[in-house]
Amino acid sequence: MTTEPTAPRTPLDSFSPAASDCSPYSCRLHPYSCRLHPVLHRAGSENLTRRQKIVREIFDTEHNYISQINTIVTLFLKPIRIGSIIPTDACNIIFSNIEGILSVNQELFNYMRQRSLGEAFDYLAPFLKLYSSYANDFQEASDTLQKWMKQNNEFHQFVKAQEARPECCHLTLGALLLTPIQRIPR
Repeated sequence: MTTEPTAPRTPLDSFSPAASDCSPYSCRLHPYSCRLHPVLHRAGSENLTRRQKIVREIFDTEHNYISQINTIVTLFLKPIRIGSIIPTDACNIIFSNIEGILSVNQELFNYMRQRSLGEAFDYLAPFLKLYSSYANDFQEASDTLQKWMKQNNEFHQFVKAQEARPECCHLTLGALLLTPIQRIPR
């Protein structure tokens, strides 16, 4: 009996946490970091050095951040685009360059796994400019979201239904869209 070779899994193959997986330290959300850094996930965190704790925190928060951004893209942006629920220009204003931010952070996470944290941030620093344009356009995005929530019942119903899904971890679309702004100082 021969088995067909399977493509290697990447750390970003599945980013759909269940509601019970919303804890930032849930190892169920971090199957790949566990394989890469087994010492970081041993039972008994008292064994970890300060540096190991910091590294674990960086991996955990980056993984959770990517998960939240992926939730925006998969549960909101793509279905809104496909269904043409609101005009394309309104969709572009609300979601700005969120797909670019997701892509950069996925690359950062992969690079962090393969190299040192310093090398990863050094390599991707030029791409983090996406955050400044996202932050500069955020007020307009927020205003546009509120406007379309009030004036388009189909959009309002869709957003509310998606926000109720467990992947959103009880966060509204507005709160999820704020995530990249909050990530900057971290």
